[in-house]
Amino acid sequence: MTGWDDAENATAYARYCREFPLYRDTSAVLASLAGLEAAGLAVDLACGTGATTQAILARLPPPAG
Repeated sequence: MTGWDDAENATAYARYCREFPLYRDTSAVLASLAGLEAAGLAVDLACGTGATTQAILARLPPPAG
């Protein structure tokens, strides 16, 4: 890899997230601590593989989720 803009970064990051479930588990814990159940809007900046986005969406009430 040559840097953050390397085309292989997304593939490597997705593989890492699949191989190490702690990443997804940590995202779920963080989302549970954020108080999203009462949120009308949430923004996930730099969402990477989307694991944290999925955890956030699972906690947002309709119609926000």
